[in-house]
Amino acid sequence: MKKKIIIAGVVLLLIGVWGYSSVSQSSTNTYVEKEWELSSKQIEGISLNKAEQNIKAVIQESDDEKTTISLSGNVSEQAEKALANSISTDNKLDINFSEKGGVKLLVTSEGKDELLLTINLAKDAAFKELDFNMTVGSVSINVPENFDGKYKTKAEGAGEVLAVPQTNETMDSLIQVKTIGSINIEK
Repeated sequence: MKKKIIIAGVVLLLIGVWGYSSVSQSSTNTYVEKEWELSSKQIEGISLNKAEQNIKAVIQESDDEKTTISLSGNVSEQAEKALANSISTDNKLDINFSEKGGVKLLVTSEGKDELLLTINLAKDAAFKELDFNMTVGSVSINVPENFDGKYKTKAEGAGEVLAVPQTNETMDSLIQVKTIGSINIEK
């Protein structure tokens, strides 16, 4: 009987340490301002992977020759390290907020700052897919008035899809959002 109590105590202690380390490493106290450029007019994809805080995204058209994507706001130290490993080519960008294989027991977006993602599309540029593959956090997206692509949304947990614009799907562009949180897409 004593042996079972000791084993249960060790298991509870390990779970407590794991949970504490997951929460304590998630404070957003590191300011980042990142910018990426894509030179192609046919952008294969822009994806945000494993973000754990709310994101406001603004997509706008410009007269520039290159598409610029900028991200600003406070993130955790872990997210800052993962952002350094984001992958960019001339027609694709993968923005990573967490290292591959990293497992956390407790993840929340509560008390974390909202990030601002700005996508300035180059003149005559189009994207095939914009993918928000979030761990947790609400997503708010402002699209250009003339955007008439597809939307695929999945709000899990207590989240809900608040707004998605009407579309005739005349463009070959997809905005895809999956998160434990609310989703709001407006023109």
